[in-house]
Amino acid sequence: MLATGSGGAKVSTPFSLYIGAETVTLRVKLVDRTGKPAAGSSSLDVIGTDTANGERRFNDGASEQNYQVRPGAYFVSSFITSPDLNDATGKMVESVGYLARPQLNVTKDTTLVLDVRKAHRLQVRTEDRTSESRSTTLAFGRTWDDAWLHSGSLTGTRAVKNYLADIEGRASDGGFEFTSFWRAYAPQIEKLSVVGGADLHPQTASTGSANLDGTGEAVLVDAGTGTAAELKGADVSGKIALVSVPDNGSVLVPARDARAAGAKAILVHRPSAGLWQPSVGYGAAALPISLAGVVRSRQPGCGPAD
Repeated sequence: MLATGSGGAKVSTPFSLYIGAETVTLRVKLVDRTGKPAAGSSSLDVIGTDTANGERRFNDGASEQNYQVRPGAYFVSSFITSPDLNDATGKMVESVGYLARPQLNVTKDTTLVLDVRKAHRLQVRTEDRTSESRSTTLAFGRTWDDAWLHSGSLTGTRAVKNYLADIEGRASDGGFEFTSFWRAYAPQIEKLSVVGGADLHPQTASTGSANLDGTGEAVLVDAGTGTAAELKGADVSGKIALVSVPDNGSVLVPARDARAAGAKAILVHRPSAGLWQPSVGYGAAALPISLAGVVRSRQPGCGPAD
């Protein structure tokens, strides 16, 4: 480019043009079991198997994820977590789902909706004995060109009640595998009730050895918020202490103080309804801890209420 001034001065500036590769738009929408854009730990992987590159994004409640990609073959993989609507704090996860398209050929602007409400439920049943899942891992692996591997996994705790999967299509270049790993044990507590009163819906606070064993009963006394003074005033020795803790509060200190006061166990409750899993610190709990006030009702896409 040459510019000439009125006085005859000349200024030249070189420039160049670059013609980029053809691209198309790939839009991916992640929908959780409540029908809303997936949030929490929900993630999305889009991997180009022609070029062996891609990225992982956390959806974080976005209505859609947009990608400018070259036409070609892609592997789309996602984990979608759904919140527990019965949890007043909004922090508990009700389900974990894995949705994938091992081979997605994108030749034009494309919109892909990964809706976990259409996924299939995964379950493990023990026919002769009742069991509960304490840890479940969903894992995947995609290989191609005899050289490349993209894999990942997500593990849920015993607080997650449902696991789901929806995989459509097959890998034409390389292979794809999906699996789940379950750790199921006998229930730590099968029934808890007030003598002459209502049945409770208990859940143990820890999976360590410090839990109730066998069948028995003990006097239940109100120990307030579980401070050392309140436990002493309630005379909890040989009894079960009823303790109130804040939402998302820890029961580590009340459990230690209750053990020091001679309590047989503590029964913990909080202001909000819904399933919860308080912190008991590292290792086993100081003494048996059961959570009271658990409310279980219907979740979108689930079966009848418990």
